[in-house]
Amino acid sequence: MRLRCIAAAAVLLAGLAATGCGSVAADPEPGSASGGKQLFTEKCGSCHTLADAGTKGVIGPDLDQAFGNVRDQGYDESTIRDVVRGQIAYPTSEPVTGEPGMPANLVTGDAAADVAAYVASVAGLPVKGGGGEAAPPSDPKQFFVQTCGSCHTLADAGTSGTIGPNLDQLEPPLDAAIEQITNGGGGMPAFGDQLSEEQIRALAEYVVRATGG
Repeated sequence: MRLRCIAAAAVLLAGLAATGCGSVAADPEPGSASGGKQLFTEKCGSCHTLADAGTKGVIGPDLDQAFGNVRDQGYDESTIRDVVRGQIAYPTSEPVTGEPGMPANLVTGDAAADVAAYVASVAGLPVKGGGGEAAPPSDPKQFFVQTCGSCHTLADAGTSGTIGPNLDQLEPPLDAAIEQITNGGGGMPAFGDQLSEEQIRALAEYVVRATGG
């Protein structure tokens, strides 16, 4: 995993220079790190681990490991911000397997600048006071939108993620949904250590109900 994250960071840095992504990232408005945290959690956290945001996604690189190594090599925060902003606009293939990376432009404009500023301000650094994982929302639909929507398509939630299965087509039964949410698998993180059994069941029931089950 450490080698994979180093490779990911190296590819990001090389890709930025090679593709001209810096012209996107070098925005005169550097973005708001405080505004980017919620956006990151909602749009990126289901795929990426980032300690300050309390996210534990395993589909994409662990950003603390990747950018911790980048910082150790002497790159400053502004360079990391440019790398993240360029990657949002021009995602690269997964550096080890060559599989497609994240969808392009999950966030755009000022929102993308805010996410880049936030990641650059915290990735690979000790978590400061006030960081960590937010409490799950009581509404399972809201939780799905915030945590699952960037990976899954679900018409009822208005999400169109393409990394994981299209749930409208999959129509998972309740037991299978509970098992998958609890234990993860197939690239999806497990939520058994983040949500109570009641919260997991409520989320699974929402998905089943939303897909016509």
